[in-house]
Amino acid sequence: MIAVQSLALGLRGHPQCAPGWQLSNLYLRRHFARVEAWCDEPGEIWLRDLGVTFDQWHRLPAIPEAMAAVWSFGKIATAAAQSGPFLHVDGDVFWRQPPPADVPFLVQHAEMEKPAWAWWDRVGFAPIARPERPISYNFGIFGGTAWAPIADACRAALDCLQAHRALVAGVRCGCLPMLAEQVWVPALMAREGVTPTCLLRHDHLQEDAARLGYFHAMSGKKDPEMLARIERRWAQERANGGSSEFPRKVTAKVGVRSKAGSTRRQT
Repeated sequence: MIAVQSLALGLRGHPQCAPGWQLSNLYLRRHFARVEAWCDEPGEIWLRDLGVTFDQWHRLPAIPEAMAAVWSFGKIATAAAQSGPFLHVDGDVFWRQPPPADVPFLVQHAEMEKPAWAWWDRVGFAPIARPERPISYNFGIFGGTAWAPIADACRAALDCLQAHRALVAGVRCGCLPMLAEQVWVPALMAREGVTPTCLLRHDHLQEDAARLGYFHAMSGKKDPEMLARIERRWAQERANGGSSEFPRKVTAKVGVRSKAGSTRRQT
């Protein structure tokens, strides 16, 4: 299995966390024989300037301007292009332990608090009929040995977005990028009889994140305090010469979206 990371910087519209990408990539290279990048041109330039190391660079297909608000488009396109077992890891995910082996479809965790069914109905289009109770899964990591159905599901999600491109710009809710990635793809996989395995249990996020040495910054990386912690962590790793030992004072954390919409961090 290879690790892949993607960056469509031209669509994201906000600054990236440079030390975060460097640290995330460093941990991946400890546990995977190959780490590959899928980027648009601005994303590749930005990562190369940072000195982030990949075994192979791939250019993402041109992302339609109509999809500018769908920040997950490049990530879904990356998964759709895979031709073997893979694990996509976001640039703000820091995982200091090796991933589990031979998992058909691995995701971060189920986000039971998110109203996936309401998102589905609000958007008004989808690649398949809505399941009775769709679930949103956090895709901080996703992939597995069932790479072919994963790629097929991602292509179906992209085809649906493209077919409704005239409607995409008119969707007045920020849920569409998450719906396409975190709800449609698992629903399409379930139709093929493949259900996700969650790395973290949704009701034991703190316990599991600590046990697995797993940290997903999510929107917390915009928080100056968290950004400073990531920068210190990267500086410590550099000072340790890339040692596999994690600084003792750093605890594993995973961001959790509260009902009010803010991000609280569990330690």
